[in-house]
Amino acid sequence: MMQQEEVAMDGQINTNGSAEGDQDDYYSNFARRVYFLADQESWPKEKTMRFFNDKPAFEKYYNNVSTAFKN
Repeated sequence: MMQQEEVAMDGQINTNGSAEGDQDDYYSNFARRVYFLADQESWPKEKTMRFFNDKPAFEKYYNNVSTAFKN
């Protein structure tokens, strides 16, 4: 039986269609983190949507918060 190959966004070849699965996992994990912090910090809806629509800004915020908890 022949394996299917897919080229991921970064140009790497993945077999068995895992490129889409990996991307789906990232976005579902991203949404989960946004909504978790919004709930924990009682963000207004506008702030939640701003971070949800601005992935780089949220990742920066999330990394800063994660680093603060490690120290």
